[in-house]
Amino acid sequence: MNSEQLRQLIDISKTGSIRMTAKRLYISQQAVSESMKRLEKELNCTLLNRSKNGVTLTDDGKFVLKYALLAIEQYNVLLQHFESKASQTHIYGTLTISTAPIASNTILVNLILEMYSHYPDITCYLQEQFTENIIDSLVQKEINFGIIGVSADDFSSRNDFKQLNSEPIYFQQLYVDSLVCVMSQNNPLSVYQSLYIKQLSTTKYTLYHCSNMDMINLNRQNCLLISNNTALHQKFMQENNTICCLPKQTFKTLYSDKQFVAVPIVDAAPVIFYLLYLDTEEIYQNPVYRAFIHTTMQVFQNHEQN
Repeated sequence: MNSEQLRQLIDISKTGSIRMTAKRLYISQQAVSESMKRLEKELNCTLLNRSKNGVTLTDDGKFVLKYALLAIEQYNVLLQHFESKASQTHIYGTLTISTAPIASNTILVNLILEMYSHYPDITCYLQEQFTENIIDSLVQKEINFGIIGVSADDFSSRNDFKQLNSEPIYFQQLYVDSLVCVMSQNNPLSVYQSLYIKQLSTTKYTLYHCSNMDMINLNRQNCLLISNNTALHQKFMQENNTICCLPKQTFKTLYSDKQFVAVPIVDAAPVIFYLLYLDTEEIYQNPVYRAFIHTTMQVFQNHEQN
């Protein structure tokens, strides 16, 4: 027995016709007829008197109808209760999120898709900025959140930023990634299993849009390209035998082509990715902000596990 069978029985009592009930409920006449037969078999009784003049309820049918009406009424009360509850927890609003170039090419797409999947009425406005600009925008309350990737050695600036004003910036750690040296398979350095910073001191290199990957103090004069155009980086590394230092996960995202390799840099500090926001009560009380923080943490945890 299910609610649809009870609704069909109630409607038949009103129309006196299986055909008319089927039409009103937008299902086939055969489906209604078979549904009533299954209900009669389950209850071990005859619910309907069928004749050429139409359908009427038997005494058993009238008895079941009485409880069907009560059951459907209670069922509708339940539906209304939980629909009302759902509407109360419905979340909608807007967010402005700024990401550093190195962070925007990791799992930003997955994050936004996940947000839209769970919160379709939260609109996310995205922009790409350098880390220092993100922090300035956050302090000026021009953005709601920032996502950055910085060297694990770079703690002094982080602690300074946390003490900026009465509303300090909160650095929520997302995940830690190792730094690798990316190059073409034709590069002589590609034969190494691992590298040291000293080995890279005279090497020509590219910077991925000033993505803080010059944190290992490479010679600025050896920098041939600063861009976020992956195709250009690949071209330079093929033709000029250059390298590019990136977090390992970023390499996997940008350089899926097998002609490029990533060699670990043994003495390079790991890269830590952070979610930044002002540590205020509003952040923790606003359901839109809470939804974004929760979703971001989940996405990055899954990213790190993979």
